[in-house]
Amino acid sequence: MKKYYSNLFLDCFSKLQISNSKMVILFSLTIVSTTLSAQKVDHRKNYEAAKTELKNKNYAKAIDLFKKASNEHPENINRINATYFYAYCAFQQKQYWSANHYLTKLIEKYPTWNKISEAYYLMSVMSFEKHEYTNGIFWSQKIASKFLKKDVENLKWNYLNFPSLKDSVIELNRKNLKDTTIATILYNLVKDEGGWKNKKYAKRLIEDYGINTETVVTAPVPVVIKPPTPKDSLRIAVMLPFNLKENIRDNEIKNNMYLFDLYNGLRFSADSMRKTGAKIRLVAYDYGKDSIDFIRFIEKPELAGYDIMIGPLQNSVAQATNKYAQTTNTLVINPLSTSLKFTEGSDKVCLFKSSFETQAKQAAYFSSTHFSPKKALIITSKNLKDSIVASTFKLNFDSAGGRTLGKLVLTASTLAKMDNFFSKKTLDSTGVIFVSTKDQYLGVSIVRKLTELDKAIPMMVSADWIEFQSMNFDQMKKQNLYFMGSDYMNLESDTIASISRSLLKKTNSIPSVYTFTGYEVIYQLAKLSKTDINFFNQPEIRNINPQPGFLFNGLDYKKGKDNTLFSIQRFTDAGFEEVK
Repeated sequence: MKKYYSNLFLDCFSKLQISNSKMVILFSLTIVSTTLSAQKVDHRKNYEAAKTELKNKNYAKAIDLFKKASNEHPENINRINATYFYAYCAFQQKQYWSANHYLTKLIEKYPTWNKISEAYYLMSVMSFEKHEYTNGIFWSQKIASKFLKKDVENLKWNYLNFPSLKDSVIELNRKNLKDTTIATILYNLVKDEGGWKNKKYAKRLIEDYGINTETVVTAPVPVVIKPPTPKDSLRIAVMLPFNLKENIRDNEIKNNMYLFDLYNGLRFSADSMRKTGAKIRLVAYDYGKDSIDFIRFIEKPELAGYDIMIGPLQNSVAQATNKYAQTTNTLVINPLSTSLKFTEGSDKVCLFKSSFETQAKQAAYFSSTHFSPKKALIITSKNLKDSIVASTFKLNFDSAGGRTLGKLVLTASTLAKMDNFFSKKTLDSTGVIFVSTKDQYLGVSIVRKLTELDKAIPMMVSADWIEFQSMNFDQMKKQNLYFMGSDYMNLESDTIASISRSLLKKTNSIPSVYTFTGYEVIYQLAKLSKTDINFFNQPEIRNINPQPGFLFNGLDYKKGKDNTLFSIQRFTDAGFEEVK
């Protein structure tokens, strides 16, 4: 069987292709030039030299170099890959003990490596090669990658489908009753043997496992492992509910224009980044408007090969999204949501923006250090999200040394409650008012009441208030409003003006904040893919290093699954300015 495993694993990381009954494992690694310390240079030099020897099938020389390149120095970015390739070279040299030792070390130390299934697969191959069939099945069952499903099936056929192994396959079937492939192989081994017992056995296998006797192979399926091609781009799927069938009629967009603005920004940014040398492949998908449609859509095989998915947006598909991210090792980025609920269930799902909890926390710390006296009033609507934001602000404001004087739950029918809440004594001792609502009617009513009382106490509000049509910018400045959000841009900058002109020319539409959000998402991913080899090969939240933004503030995921770079702005005589 060893002859089937002659050409294998030239670069790092894998991309799987299945063609008919053949198995193709592709590994890829694009090395991005960066400034490295002398220690890093040694690691990379050994790694590159080892890959060259591996490509030329000089396994003995490659082993020595991969051993050096697998050094556990924390700055050695190739140590996991080198450990895996050392094991492969040892396997090719029939040094099974060494191969097993290094694979075991890799599996124990890096169990969340996004290519861990490749290590399990090599363990399985090695076990079968040594005729350790029970171990071979054990390791094959740990493989979670759907890309390897057909290959694992072929592996079992190659090593087990021999009449001399019938008794061994019977024992494997007894110990692995849920394994349909083993049962089918066993059926293939007994179906043509004489005697009523064998015929009865074959019939029972058909009934128990639903075996289609017309498709059962009669000989081992050859397994061919081809040399890989290098990974040459960051593959990104854009998954949004465009609902094109209903939203576009007579060549006009009827609904959800913000989604098309977002996509225009993503696409324009990808085109721009490619001109700077970024390696990005962007493909958009429309899953309609129904959550059920999305859940069905992500099961399609064509979505299995992406590194990153931008979208979906709704919390209603969060569970399915997290499951998809976890099983396919795909980094999922929600570009618009501020709810951490969307990220629950996977460490591979994140928010591009700051969550509303993060905004409330940082607003509390800002208020406790910038306003005097350190006393606050809190107003919220009955909306659950608004209530959570208000409670989060109170908890963190009080913990930071502030004191909450009172909290008011306000509705359109209870506006009169502001008369008692805004008593002169209370307002005179208040340093900040925190308002947790995006409701325009409530917001304008609060500002009008304070205007009547001639009080301009600093008020922390959502950045959505800037869009309120019933309140002009002069009123916002006079009433001392502070806007919380992660979408701050200097609209008067030459950069914004230049991009706006280019977008208008290319898309024939005036860019919105959603267009700029799309642009910034791709800009940040392109920057990471060009400067961080870890992120290029394994896009994960933990590999997103803090970095400044281009249009917005930047990225920082070191404290969780949302972007903690958050801004507070206000209107001043000089214009709209960022104060945090």
